[in-house]
Amino acid sequence: MKKKTFVFDEQTLKILEELKEKLNKKEVQIVEEALRFYHEYLVLKEGIYGDIKKISENFLEIINKIEDLSYRLGRCEAEREILIGKSKDEKQGV
Repeated sequence: MKKKTFVFDEQTLKILEELKEKLNKKEVQIVEEALRFYHEYLVLKEGIYGDIKKISENFLEIINKIEDLSYRLGRCEAEREILIGKSKDEKQGV
């Protein structure tokens, strides 16, 4: 184990004292647990934000693909209308 000395402000010391009484644990135990919980929270938070970012990127990719397919469908429909028009003209003998 390695010894370290920390300096806390009054409010933090007050919180530490309250936790010490409430949990019936030593200050070192409380600080250790608090650091572990905080670390888990940050890792989980980063993981969640990473997942959200990945989902957002996938969502944007899907939107871009839908936009491209919509454009292509519009062109196909326009070409179809032109072909139908030509076909009708041919049947009418124009």
